[in-house]
Amino acid sequence: MNKENKKINCLNLDKQGKGLAIQTSWQTLPADYYIFMDADLSTNLEALPSLINELKKNNDIVIGSRTLEGSLAKRSFTRRLVSSAFRLIIRSTLSLKLTDFACGFKGVNQRIVEKVLPQINNQEWFWDTELLYLASKQGYRIKEIPVQWTETPDKNRKQSLNILSVSLKYLKAILLVRRKSGS
Repeated sequence: MNKENKKINCLNLDKQGKGLAIQTSWQTLPADYYIFMDADLSTNLEALPSLINELKKNNDIVIGSRTLEGSLAKRSFTRRLVSSAFRLIIRSTLSLKLTDFACGFKGVNQRIVEKVLPQINNQEWFWDTELLYLASKQGYRIKEIPVQWTETPDKNRKQSLNILSVSLKYLKAILLVRRKSGS
């Protein structure tokens, strides 16, 4: 608990992983709705009220999409190309009809935290996609909303995401999820 602001909780984890961090915090702290967004605030926060309103309309998961009509996404050609390829692979391999799996702007209700999160195996970058796949397969309501999204380049930082390495991990995770589900 933050000593200066009692409304801020900090969790220290022994292990690393985007999915692990989000899942642990959601399962630790009680709330009606849980939201995460990328730390670099790539998604314009003007979409936050829309995300919350859609959760209140009885959607189980609401996700930001950079590809819907009304969206505006500013990112490099390489990232657009890789995202398009993975979207095609995920949609065809896992039969997911969503348009954006990896946008770091998602909200869920308590039902998802209780029922779906415990089933997720991947604790890294594929966590979002596995969450959406499991929820979709179980009939939960998923709503996409358009967002304004801007890649945040940092010239002082080396590219920490090795596209080939991450791509291989994603492909492996897709095939593992598909095999486990018997699809």
